[in-house]
Amino acid sequence: MSGKLVKKKNRGFTLIETMVSLAILGMIMLAFASVYQGSTRLWIKTDQQRDVQQNARIALQQMIREIRQAGYVFGNTDVGSGGNGPAIDIAEDDRIVFNAVVRDLNRDGVKDNDLNWAVNVDTETITFSIPVGTTKVQRHSVKAGGITENKNFTFSAVEVTGLNFMYKDINGNPLPTNPVVGNDRYDIRYIEITLTVKKGVGQEGTAAGREEFILRGGVSPPNLN
Repeated sequence: MSGKLVKKKNRGFTLIETMVSLAILGMIMLAFASVYQGSTRLWIKTDQQRDVQQNARIALQQMIREIRQAGYVFGNTDVGSGGNGPAIDIAEDDRIVFNAVVRDLNRDGVKDNDLNWAVNVDTETITFSIPVGTTKVQRHSVKAGGITENKNFTFSAVEVTGLNFMYKDINGNPLPTNPVVGNDRYDIRYIEITLTVKKGVGQEGTAAGREEFILRGGVSPPNLN
C-alpha cells in the first residue's frame, strides 16, 4: 500500500496539465504586457503635454513681463498735450506694438536694474505677433537709431497656431478691436493674452489631429494709469 502511494506522489504533470499551465501563464504575461504598454503610452503622452504647455507658458510669461513695461519713460498722453504719445501704438486682436525703454548702461546686452537717466537711455518699440506663414511668436524690436531685431520664440515640439489680444479699460470693459483710432488706445488699462499651441510636427497624431492647448494670461502695465 505504501509503495503504491509513493509511486503516485512521484508522478509528473501530464501533457494536458502542462499545456493548460502554459496557456494560463501566457495569458497573464499578455495582460501584463498590455497594461505596461498602455501605461508607457500614457506616460509619454503626459510628458509631451507637460513639455508643450511648459514651453508655451515660457513664451506667454515673457510677453507679459515685457508688456508690463509699456509706457515706461514714454508716459501715455497725447503729444499735442505735451506728453510723449501713446504707450501702445497699435492694439490689434493679433498684434500689439508698444513703447518701452532699453536700460543697458554698459551695452552688454543685459538690461540694468538701475537706470541712469543721463546715459544710454534708449527707447525701444516692441511688436509681438505671428508673422504670416510661420508658426512661432515673433518679437520684433526697433531701438534708437532704427536698429531692428527679430527674435522668434522657438521651442521643440511646439507649433503656435493662435495669438490673441483683448484690451480693456479701467472698468474691465472690452475696448474696440484695434483701438488705435482716436483716444481709445489711451484708455487701455489691461491686456489679456490668449496663446494657442499644438504639438509640433513629428509628434503623436496627424497634422490635423494634433492635440491643442490654450493658455491665457493678463497684465496691467502700471505706466498706463
